[in-house]
Amino acid sequence: MEKHMGNELELQIQLDKLVQVGNVFPKFASAYKKACQTLAEHLTNYVDNAKGCLDKHNFEEMRKNLESLVKALSLQTHLISLFDIKQEITKLESSLLMHLRKSMIEGLNVIKKAIKDEHNFHKEEKDDTFSFARIEKLGKSDIEQLEMNADILERAKNVFEPPCQHVNLDKSTKEIFQSFFDKVVVYFERVSQKIGSLFEKQRYQAFDEIKGFVSVMDNLRKIKPVEQRTQRSYFQIIERIFGYVRDVHKDIELMLPLLMKQDPSFDYNRLFECIGCVHRSKWIEERQEGRGDNLMDEVKKKLILHLNELKQSSRCLELDIDHPNHLEQGRKIVEHLEKLSSLGSIIPEIANYHKEVGMKIEHAIRATVSTIKHEFSLERRSVHYQKEIKEQLEKLKVYVESLNHANAYLQQKELKNARELESRIQSIEDEIKMNITDLGKNKSNFDKQIQRVNEEISKLMDIKENYQQLAIKKNWKDKTIPQKAIDFLKKQGYQSIGQVEEQEKKVKAESKTLKKKKKELEKTQTHTEELDKNLKEYQQIQKEFHQLQQKEKVILNTAFKFLKSRGFLDLEISRLANNENELIEKIGKYERGIDSIKGGGYIFDILNASRTEKVLHYLKKCKETTFSFTDIVTVNDQNERNQSGEKKQSTLRQDLVATLDLMEHYLQCYDTNEFMEKVEMIVSRLYEINKLEKNHPVIFAFFPSDMLRQFYIKLEKTWLNLFDEMMKLEKQSNLPELKAKLFVIKTLSALDEYAKPSCKFHDLFLKHQEALFNNVIDTGKVLKAMDEHCYADVAAEMSKINQSKERDEQVEKVLDELKSSLSRSLIGLAKNTMMKVMKLGDNEVDLDEICKLEAQFQAVEDAKNALFEYVDNNTKKEIEKIESETKSLIEKWMLKVVATAKAVIKSYKFLEAEEKIELVRRFNCILVRYFGQISFDDSKEEKKEKTDNISNSVDQLEKDLQNVLETVVKKYKDIDLKTSNFNPYVSDPPKDLYAKLEKVMQTASTNYEGPWDAIEENIIQKVREQLLEIREQVKEFDLQKLETRIRVCESVLNSLPKHMQDTLGEEIKQCHNDVKCEIENMLKEVEQVIQKRNVQDINELLNRSTSNQKRNIEVGVDKIMQDI
Repeated sequence: MEKHMGNELELQIQLDKLVQVGNVFPKFASAYKKACQTLAEHLTNYVDNAKGCLDKHNFEEMRKNLESLVKALSLQTHLISLFDIKQEITKLESSLLMHLRKSMIEGLNVIKKAIKDEHNFHKEEKDDTFSFARIEKLGKSDIEQLEMNADILERAKNVFEPPCQHVNLDKSTKEIFQSFFDKVVVYFERVSQKIGSLFEKQRYQAFDEIKGFVSVMDNLRKIKPVEQRTQRSYFQIIERIFGYVRDVHKDIELMLPLLMKQDPSFDYNRLFECIGCVHRSKWIEERQEGRGDNLMDEVKKKLILHLNELKQSSRCLELDIDHPNHLEQGRKIVEHLEKLSSLGSIIPEIANYHKEVGMKIEHAIRATVSTIKHEFSLERRSVHYQKEIKEQLEKLKVYVESLNHANAYLQQKELKNARELESRIQSIEDEIKMNITDLGKNKSNFDKQIQRVNEEISKLMDIKENYQQLAIKKNWKDKTIPQKAIDFLKKQGYQSIGQVEEQEKKVKAESKTLKKKKKELEKTQTHTEELDKNLKEYQQIQKEFHQLQQKEKVILNTAFKFLKSRGFLDLEISRLANNENELIEKIGKYERGIDSIKGGGYIFDILNASRTEKVLHYLKKCKETTFSFTDIVTVNDQNERNQSGEKKQSTLRQDLVATLDLMEHYLQCYDTNEFMEKVEMIVSRLYEINKLEKNHPVIFAFFPSDMLRQFYIKLEKTWLNLFDEMMKLEKQSNLPELKAKLFVIKTLSALDEYAKPSCKFHDLFLKHQEALFNNVIDTGKVLKAMDEHCYADVAAEMSKINQSKERDEQVEKVLDELKSSLSRSLIGLAKNTMMKVMKLGDNEVDLDEICKLEAQFQAVEDAKNALFEYVDNNTKKEIEKIESETKSLIEKWMLKVVATAKAVIKSYKFLEAEEKIELVRRFNCILVRYFGQISFDDSKEEKKEKTDNISNSVDQLEKDLQNVLETVVKKYKDIDLKTSNFNPYVSDPPKDLYAKLEKVMQTASTNYEGPWDAIEENIIQKVREQLLEIREQVKEFDLQKLETRIRVCESVLNSLPKHMQDTLGEEIKQCHNDVKCEIENMLKEVEQVIQKRNVQDINELLNRSTSNQKRNIEVGVDKIMQDI
């Protein structure tokens, strides 16, 4: 029955026969029933297999099982109560269709999430702009889900296509397949429409989003049916995108010529949008093969060319006072580059051009401004300035005199100058070095060669002597040489006694040559000793010369720095130091200048009005021309200076304002000085006229008769005008003008001798000066000192104001305001200090930061000592509270640093550990110095306990550091190199430890050199002992064992620092070569004896052989025995 299961016709026949037999013979009815049950079980297996195949998407196998069930329909009459074939087929078909619809729904749900307008999606209204505007991109997982669903549906459709025997599923599967792909294609078309919408609405900004949608289209087209149905629309949209890019590129081509002309009406934003669009469209260009060059590269080349032209134009600008019109051109170039800098993310080179051109323009302007500052500096024309330079030049003269004394000492020693002394010392040192090198090489070589020659001569003499004994003839008539003598010579490597004698002559000649060279070597050694003696003499002279120089070296350094800060060049100072006459002349020039300064304390040359006008015009033009980019450059430069610790630099605009103020002040002082000189001249002329009137009336008679009367009238009129102006200014409280007029009145007081008693300028000066003093209280100095935290100066100024408060209520008001300002200043400083302490946990702290903090703590301390009488109790409590919090923060931070230092010590980072310990030590000093007297809430015992804990932590860190060093030394000392078959240092190489120790060895107070020296000596000793043992046991150990031990030494060498490798490398190499040579000699001796096959020689060698030789002898004897 079972063998016919695949043949339904045969089964039908068999079962019919069983029915007939059962009807005749009832006892066979059970056989028929059993056969029907077996058939039902077999068909059940088909059903189960079909269900399993459905779960695995194995539609081919499911189709086979369905077809098998359909073929068995003819057997249904035998299975009426056991199995309903048609019902099971229907169930399987339903399950299949449900499974496919489920897969389709899964895919459609993915698309529904991406299409927000679900109603329009079901209607497939492709022309609805509202619907496609709400399309979203499918994610990677969504695409994978669609691909999987598409694959399931396509395989099912293909499997159940006709011809499919008795199974009619092709229509249903096709409908599901078609419905699914219709929706996918609808989504594809919606994406295409979305891209078109993005073009219309976003234009230049659309490419990034379009790229995502095109990527979705590409992924969907990996599904074959989708690719077939979307071929045309896909390439249409790609061509449309590329066409748009070409249009944008054409727009750029039209705009670039206008850009290069720097047209004021040029639309930079549109250009930037177009270039950004082309830059973002690279991905679409990659899809277009054979389209020519990259569009973005073309745009970039043209822009770089334009930038080079701008750079070249900027080089042609002359930004000095004679070309103020070039400033505007420079501004335009900088402004143009600044606008182009928006393309920096696309074309990074623009930033470099922008900065380079801007810096060049700024530096050129700064150079001109610096020249102006130098030319119109009042400081350079003051008495104090001139005296300071003269004093430093006189100090330089003292140094020159001491230098002359030192040079005179050299001349006594028959030396021209220090350079000749150094030259002689250097030449002698070089000659000694060269001689010592030659002596070191040749001496050892000569000793070895002489020893070798002597040994060879002795050997040749022995050969001759032995030959003569062997050549003795018993019969003197016999002229033949005995064979023993000939054999002896051959054994020694000679054919005749003549060869021996010839060799002896050569060796003796070589001996004579070596002795001659040795004498020359001894002469060289004697000469070297003489050179060494001369070197010591010259070095002593050099030492005494330097001592004479060093006496005034500090003066030279001070004078050099000062003069350099006052505009002197290095070359000029050096020239003055080397030429005493020129220096004396220079000092005399400054003395004459100081004597000539009068009046206001400044000396002025005749004002060059034309140049001064140019300078003022240039500065005003600079101020009007805004160079925003150069300020950015200055900020960038300032960041670099901050990192390197250089002084802060002002911006260009600040420099220009400061220089204009400087010019204004200079011209005011020049005017004042000129006015004073004119008044002095008038006084001088009046004195001269009065003298002529009294002593020389004849000459005086030639002058106009009313000359003096007219002068007196004009003088009175001047006094009256000044009186009116002073009254007016005093009422207006115009203090600057009041001060200026007071200066004029004070200067004119020199003419009081010629004025009426009621019109004395000095009386007018005193009157209005008193009014000025009564109405003005200058608090600028106090406030400035507060801002700079110079509280000692604040205390002095406030003390002055406090002394005069009883005479004036206004002074008391000002004092109260100053007290309030002082309170705010102190609280602000305390809080600022606390904030800096709070930031310690987040930043690396260097010693400079600590110094700044200490300065702030000291400022607070100074204020507490000198100014707390002017501060109210609330402010005092507030400051004490802030200081208490500051101390707490410092203690917490120090404990963190201590914990970090412990971890660093365990990691062998010794330099970092030293820095951490130094930080904790410095902050501990700060705690003791500045926070000892603060009235904290903690009791004295608690405060002392905290302070002691931190101090103990510092001491403990130093002990931990020492313990770690001792542990490291012990660890390396405990390593046993003798018993090791591999490098025992490989896990912790000494060269790594040395690299860490070397950084800190020269700077730290802890003794790191001692532990390292102990480790280094221990390792060198172990390696040398190993090498010595290898040499001693070369005859006992086998070759492999020796090679292993040498390799261990070589491996150790790789773990050592370079200087130790240099020390031990040659020793290991030499030991290796010696071992090889010794083993080769032993093996060679064995080989020679074995080759002779002389039993007596073999026994003799065996008796005195090493273990290595013994093994080789045994091998050789075995081979001989085999040959026999």
